[in-house]
Amino acid sequence: MTKAYTVPFFMIHYGGFCAGHGVFVISLFGKWANADLTDFHNFIHDIFIDEKAIYAVMALFLSHGFSFVYNYLLKGERKKATIKQLMTTPYSRIFILHLTLIFGAFLIIQFKAPEAGLTLLIILKIAVDLSAHLKERSRFAVHFGKSI
Repeated sequence: MTKAYTVPFFMIHYGGFCAGHGVFVISLFGKWANADLTDFHNFIHDIFIDEKAIYAVMALFLSHGFSFVYNYLLKGERKKATIKQLMTTPYSRIFILHLTLIFGAFLIIQFKAPEAGLTLLIILKIAVDLSAHLKERSRFAVHFGKSI
């Protein structure tokens, strides 16, 4: 019963954070910075088709999909991970994204160059994702049928 509530809540709550951050990232770094975002259909089309963001989305889907199948299913992390751990773990990345957007915006204003903020976002995202991935693997690791 817990999963019936927790999973949809997480999808909406975390998904909302990600969508909100996506709008900020696109408005800070993309050609949509001064655009009317009420035309959602054209906005989505321009971002994912014209700007080729679909390739980044596909790369993320494949990367996370591989990690899910390999680590969670095949290596047995599902035996150790609790629903609470699985739900709360990604929120540390949201905190880093908050800071990156704030400091990235300051860099953009200071240097009048979106590339400065985007560079900060890319470097921090890679560092945080790699660190989080390694911590998750060690936290949920299962060896020879027993948890460590």
